[in-house]
Amino acid sequence: MPKVFLCLSKKLHENWASVGQLYIESFNGSFRDECLNINWFMSLEAARDKIERWRTDCNEFRPHSARTYLTPAEFARKTGSEAV
Repeated sequence: MPKVFLCLSKKLHENWASVGQLYIESFNGSFRDECLNINWFMSLEAARDKIERWRTDCNEFRPHSARTYLTPAEFARKTGSEAV
């Protein structure tokens, strides 16, 4: 492979990796603030239950700014895609 291609490929990967890291950090902050910091987990089963309830609320009912403040289900209906 030409050196230029390898250099561009590496730079592109680095840029996308940093964008991905931003999304991960944003998720971690929301998860910590909205779930972990406000719940007291007495057992692994209780933790799984509370975390699943938070995940369901976040993914199915809560509007997201990245989706023009629509819930994932509303966004999917509007765009004709499946809910994520």
